[in-house]
Amino acid sequence: MKGLMDRLQRWMDDYSIRKKLLILYVVCVLFPLVLTDAVILYIVFDNEHQQQQKEFASIASAVEADLAYTFEEAIDFTNSVYINRTLNLFLEQSFSSPLEFFEESRRFSTDPFLGNMNSERFQVMFYGDNDDIVNGGLFYRLDSVADSTLFLEYQQKDRDMTVIFNYKENNINVVSNRTIVMIRRMDYYRDLQKEKYVVVTVDYVNLVRRFQDMRYNAPVMVCSGDRILFTNDGNLRTKIDYEYLTGKENIRLERDFFICGEPFRILIMQPSGGILPSIQDHFLLILCLILVNVLLPLALVSLINRSFAQRLGELSTAFDRMDTEEIEELEYIQGTDEISALMWNYNQMVRRMKELIQTVYKDRLEKQGIDIARQQAELLALYSQINPHFLFNVLESIRMHCVLKKENETAAMVERLAILERQNVEWNTDDTTIEEEVSFIKAYLELQKYRFGDRLSYEIDVSKECQSVKIPKLALVTFVENSCVHGVEKKSVPCWIYLRVYWKENCLIMEVEDTGNGMDEDEVKLLNHRMNHVQIDDIRKKKHVGVLNACLRLKMATKDQVSFEMESEKGIGTFLVIRIPESAVL
Repeated sequence: MKGLMDRLQRWMDDYSIRKKLLILYVVCVLFPLVLTDAVILYIVFDNEHQQQQKEFASIASAVEADLAYTFEEAIDFTNSVYINRTLNLFLEQSFSSPLEFFEESRRFSTDPFLGNMNSERFQVMFYGDNDDIVNGGLFYRLDSVADSTLFLEYQQKDRDMTVIFNYKENNINVVSNRTIVMIRRMDYYRDLQKEKYVVVTVDYVNLVRRFQDMRYNAPVMVCSGDRILFTNDGNLRTKIDYEYLTGKENIRLERDFFICGEPFRILIMQPSGGILPSIQDHFLLILCLILVNVLLPLALVSLINRSFAQRLGELSTAFDRMDTEEIEELEYIQGTDEISALMWNYNQMVRRMKELIQTVYKDRLEKQGIDIARQQAELLALYSQINPHFLFNVLESIRMHCVLKKENETAAMVERLAILERQNVEWNTDDTTIEEEVSFIKAYLELQKYRFGDRLSYEIDVSKECQSVKIPKLALVTFVENSCVHGVEKKSVPCWIYLRVYWKENCLIMEVEDTGNGMDEDEVKLLNHRMNHVQIDDIRKKKHVGVLNACLRLKMATKDQVSFEMESEKGIGTFLVIRIPESAVL
C-alpha cells in the first residue's frame, strides 16, 4: 500500500498545480455530478418510458375497442340476414318479368328490419346467382361483379366472411376512393343451392373522422401488414391509394387484432415533447442535486485555487520584472506553506543578485565600451566601401560622356560632381535629412541624364511632412543608383525612375521604382531575403554590395525595425518599398 502511494505521489509530482486542481475537480466534482445526473436521468427516463407504455397500451385498447364496435354492428347485421330464410328464398326465386321482381323487392323495402339497412355508417347490397334479378337498389346479379377485383380478392382469402380495404381509382363515390367492404356468403340453408352474398360497405370517411376525433396523445396507425389503412394525423387521404410503411417510423408499441379473421396491426408512434414534461416535473429535485454537487466542491476548489494563484501570480510578476532589470523583494508574504517558503527564498535570491550586480557592474561598463568601439569600427568600414563604389561610377559616366559626345558641357557636370563629392566626403555625421538626400539624388540623376540622354527620365514626389525626417547619409541614393546601373543601363529603350516618400499608417514609406531591365523571380526572392537579414559579413561579398550596405545602415539606425520589399519582373522593371515605423524614425 505504501509503495502504491509513493508511486502515486511521484506521478502527481510531475503535474503542474493547475493540472492537480483540474484532477481534483474532475474526481471530486465532475465525476460525481455526471454519475448522479446519470442516475437521475435514468430514473426519469425509465419512469417516462413506463408511463408512456401504459398510455400507449391504453390508446391501443381504445382503438381496438372502437374498431371492434364499428365492425361488430355490421357483423351483427350480416348474422341477421344470414339466417333470414325469406331473404334467402327471394334471392333464389324465379320471376316471370322484371315488373314482378320490382314488386316483390318493394316488399323488402317496407320491411322494418331491411328498410333501415342503409345508414351513415354502412350500406348493404345483396348479390345472387339468379338471372331474373334486375340490378338496382339492394339487389344485384352475381355475374355483374363476379370478375371484379373485390370478389377475386374475396375468393383468394377462402373464408365465408372477410373485410377488404379497397381502393378504386374511378370510384363514383366523389367523397372517397377508399372503401371498407365486408363480404359474407349466405349459405346457411343447405337446401338452397344458388350462391348468394351480402356486401356491407362501411363509410371510410366517417370511420376515419371518428378515429381522429378521439384526440389520442400519440400518433396512431392502423395497418394491414405494411399497408397503412388510416391514421390520426389529421389528413384523410381519401383520394389517393393506401400508403405503406417506410421502415423509418419510430414505433413504440404494436398490437395485433382480428376482424372477421383478417389480421390488423395497431401501431403507436413516439409523440412529440418526450421527456421534457417529466424533467419539468422533477425540476426542483434536479436543481437541488446540481447545487449540492457543484457549488460546495466548487467553493472549496476556488479557495484552494485562490490560495495558489494569488501568491504564484505575485511570484510570476516579480520574475517578469527581472526582464526589465527591476529586481525588487516581495513586500508582503502571507502564510507558512510551501509557496510562502518559496517566496522567502525568492527574497533571499534577490538580495544575493543585487550584491552580484554591484560586483559585476564595472565589468559590464567596460564590455559596453568595447562593443561601442567595435560598432564604430564597423561603420567606418562601411563608409570606406561607399566612397570608391559610388565615385567610380560617376567618374566613369563623365569620362564616357566626354569621349562620346565631345561637348563642352563638363562645367555643369563638374558642378554636380562637386555636390556629390562634397556629400560623399563629409562623414562628420552619418545622418542627413530626406530633403538634403533628395537634393543629392537630383544632382546624381541630372548627371546620369547626361550619360543616358533621352533614355532616362525621373520623377520625385516627397511629402512636406517627410522632408525633415533624418535617415542614414547616402542610404536612399544607393537604391536610385542601383536602378540606373542595373535597370536603365541594361535596357535600350527610354526608362523612368520614380522616387516617392510619404507617411502611411504610422510608417515612413520610401518607394524607388524603375521601368528598367528588371530581375527574374529567383534573384528577387534571394535579394529580398538578403536585404531583410543582412549582416556585416555580407558586405564583404561582391554582389549587391551597395544595396546591402544601405540596408545594413538603415537596420542599424532603426534598431532592426526597417523592412524591405522588392518586386520585379524581367523586362518590365523593379519596385522597392522601404517601411520604417514612426517609433523607429531618427
